Amino acid sequence: MLTYILRRILFMFPTLIGITIMVFLIVRFAPGSPGSAAVAGSGGEQMDAEGRKKLLEDHERRFGLNLPLHQQYFRWWRNMFVSENQAKAWTDDFKQIYTPRSMETEYFAFDPATSNWHQLISFSPYKLGDTTREEVSPEEAIFTQTDDFYTNTIPENANVRSYRLEQVEGFPDPRHVFVDAETFPIETLDFDLLIAAPLSAKIGVDAMVWSNFGGVPIYIDAAHDDRLVYFWKNNWYQMEPNRPEERWDIFSQDDPSFRSKIPNYFSQLPAIKKHRPIPRHAVVSGKPLLLEDAQLDASAMQRKTVIASASIDAHMWLERDGGLWPVYSARPSEGVTKQDVQFKIVQGNDGTWSRLIGDSRLVEPSFQHYEAGDFAELVPEGADFTAPVRQDGDPMAYYATMSGTLVPMPEGTTFDKREIRRYSHPISVFEVTLGRSITSHTTVVQEMKTRLWVTLKINILAFIIIYIVAIPTGMLMAMKRGKLFDTGSNVSLLALWSVPSVLSATLFIGYLAVGGNGFEIFPSNGLTSNNYDELTFLGKFKDQLWHLVLPVTCSVYAGFAYLSKQMRASMLENFTMDYVRTAKAKGVSQKNIVFVHVLRNSMIPLITIVATILPAMITGSVIIEKIFNIEGMGLFTFSAVQNRDFDVVQSMALIAGVLNLTGLLLADICYAIVDPRIAYK
Repeated sequence: MLTYILRRILFMFPTLIGITIMVFLIVRFAPGSPGSAAVAGSGGEQMDAEGRKKLLEDHERRFGLNLPLHQQYFRWWRNMFVSENQAKAWTDDFKQIYTPRSMETEYFAFDPATSNWHQLISFSPYKLGDTTREEVSPEEAIFTQTDDFYTNTIPENANVRSYRLEQVEGFPDPRHVFVDAETFPIETLDFDLLIAAPLSAKIGVDAMVWSNFGGVPIYIDAAHDDRLVYFWKNNWYQMEPNRPEERWDIFSQDDPSFRSKIPNYFSQLPAIKKHRPIPRHAVVSGKPLLLEDAQLDASAMQRKTVIASASIDAHMWLERDGGLWPVYSARPSEGVTKQDVQFKIVQGNDGTWSRLIGDSRLVEPSFQHYEAGDFAELVPEGADFTAPVRQDGDPMAYYATMSGTLVPMPEGTTFDKREIRRYSHPISVFEVTLGRSITSHTTVVQEMKTRLWVTLKINILAFIIIYIVAIPTGMLMAMKRGKLFDTGSNVSLLALWSVPSVLSATLFIGYLAVGGNGFEIFPSNGLTSNNYDELTFLGKFKDQLWHLVLPVTCSVYAGFAYLSKQMRASMLENFTMDYVRTAKAKGVSQKNIVFVHVLRNSMIPLITIVATILPAMITGSVIIEKIFNIEGMGLFTFSAVQNRDFDVVQSMALIAGVLNLTGLLLADICYAIVDPRIAYK
């Protein structure tokens, strides 16, 4: 038996890996983006297409969703056992480190003549050729990239590796902009840690026009007074728009609703490219007029377009000493273990401020993190540090010492205490988290702490009621086979089995719950009342019990019906066995035959059912928890699927897989205990 158990446990590991890979691929290739809801919640609905795209890319980069599939899979395994925490940071000589509460993007300029670097304090765009450098809006300042701009304006030794962009047919030409700024010299920076600094500006782009009727392209028929025509089902039609051009519906090409409007042509559209505005399209409705016997050639006509607004990133240049300096900003970090370098400042004993950097201001200083108790032993006397008192359930407090270079801030730089906060450095600590939710930003373990007991209360109570009622009912039905009790029970159980829980739950809320149209006896949602905390212990018990009546009833009746039928069938099968006839021939009483011999052998099918109940008890009932608004594991899993919360979905699938395999193993062990004829070798 022990060898068999060990072999089964070893086989669990490849099975679980296969389950996780299968679920991983299913959720990754399912339609929809996990960042869409987050982007909408961050004000993305008010942004233009380019703004939403940048926000979505930033969200995906933050959670590693832009990584190759195999890296995403191993990242999930890593996150199962690694917790991302924050450690309050100190310098290696135990001075507190601060960071601004709101930090704008930093910009750096490269002088190609001297190979020196400068940081911009502030900048303002101005028109090309304006010697006064008067600040204007980005839309007024940007200009189109041309060959003359490079051959006549840019010094030969200028570093323009990421500035010159190729003109692509069908997309607006790249834009550039001159800015005026105050600067100060800094250390040498690594080009690999930088990107060309963009300045966003609005431009007008040509939006191709499509007919809302049929989703086909609209052309301009120049030979007939520039009428609008389109070809659909082997016929040409004239389009008479029902609204003026400025009121036509404009869609960005990445809008899911636009794809449904031109399903036959969407695959032929140009691909969305980086550093280019997302193509715009216009959809127009109007009265179609059939052009009988029209001989038109689509290739000889011009596509109808309208002007639409879009955002474009113009690359920034700084005029200095008769030359041009390209402007850069920090490259966003890639992957999930790397964070963007934050601005860290330290106040000296003389009140002046310095910036703490690593090899450069684009590189993190080295650090070492400690738990609160270990750190308290390192802090010298006189340092402004008080070890936190940790209460039961409080998260572990971490601290970090950082070692780098202190660079003096520009003269006169001051910070108000309201403008800065203590800097906490991100650290990774070994801890079983089972993954992190993209939507709630909490770990699966944290969610389970509050939700698991809620689900167990419902399912354990339902489990006990089902078995207490179903087993005796099934036994009586088998013992009274063909009689009125058996026939009536069969009809009743079949009727119960036929009613879906979603229907019964809805009817209970409508006719038995508070706020419905019936008796209003039971609560309609949740497991506690609003005044739960004010009740006595007995009052709290009664309150929870009263809230459990409807959800437990919905969970019980179908399982009760199924298990009773199974028990009846198993008992009837064993009544026909030879050992029963032998026992009767020996004069064994009917009571002993039923309870000593038949009942034990009839338990094997029930053990199989118990093995499948274990994962359901933990993962919860989605339907019951959703309808009764119970914050349990089922509702948590349902919300994760709905929000494309990949890590949570995969973790819950893994938990369900472990429970299923464990349940099946326990069932096999119980088989051997119940039936001595079963042995594992």
